[in-house]
Amino acid sequence: MNFILNLLVVIATIGAALVFLANVIINLVRAIKVNKLMKADPDYVEGEVIEIIQRKNLVYVRVEYISKVNMLKFTELFQLTQKEFNDQYYEGQKVKVYYPKISGTEKVTNFPTYLEGQKMSIQPGQVFTDILLFAGGAYIAGIVLGSVITPCDVTGLIGLQWNGRPFIEQTRSLDTIVEGAKPCLTGIYLIIIVMFYLMLFTYIKERLFGLSAEHKTAYLKIRGIKGTAEVKTFKFGKSKNAQGTKESLLEIEFFTNSGEKVNCSLNSYLYTETQEQFIDILYDELNPKNVVYYVNNGK
Repeated sequence: MNFILNLLVVIATIGAALVFLANVIINLVRAIKVNKLMKADPDYVEGEVIEIIQRKNLVYVRVEYISKVNMLKFTELFQLTQKEFNDQYYEGQKVKVYYPKISGTEKVTNFPTYLEGQKMSIQPGQVFTDILLFAGGAYIAGIVLGSVITPCDVTGLIGLQWNGRPFIEQTRSLDTIVEGAKPCLTGIYLIIIVMFYLMLFTYIKERLFGLSAEHKTAYLKIRGIKGTAEVKTFKFGKSKNAQGTKESLLEIEFFTNSGEKVNCSLNSYLYTETQEQFIDILYDELNPKNVVYYVNNGK
């Protein structure tokens, strides 16, 4: 039984590391592709600089704009280095906010935004996180594999052994090796590994099949369709924001402009403060279940 369990753990950890590697490659290719398209022919919305915040080596430029799709007013905060800032922005300045053009049919998985005058380079934050996850997954797979497979001397030849028992040995059969196998990891380590993968499941799913939280917010501000949804049920989650407000987990129902009825889940800290039956939303025309709750001040 231990032999089979060890084999399953090894396969699972190596498989997870390969998924993390695929996540790095797929999203890096997407980022490069979008970056090239934006350099060649970006879309944009006109805005105005309303605030400049100096923080040591960084400068934050807050821009206010009106979406060309939903006609709502929003703000976007851009982080620049002192070199990028270079005293080229000031309050009241008219600027453009650049973003990728949408064909109208393709699913959006990458939606970076850039301030006019800012260099359009691949945003390193998420790529760096993806690489760290792969490194962590590969490290865990290496530990698990090393705990069950190690070099050994079998009848004068260099070979491999599983849990301290050689794969090939003249005096032992495979049945004896399987029967004598020991667990590769103790229970506490298995629990830690399982928790590690469970916590990352949502992130990996989001990165491979949808937009990150940051890109989703920017995308729905600029490209989202305005609508009204009915809150069917809600409950408080365990998460809290910086102000100590609990997250609300909602089940909502709404109709798109084409008459399609949509039932989906929505998480929001803002709803905790309002708790209304009908709420204003912005949804993705290509994927209506990609939706956010907003209030009239544009947050």
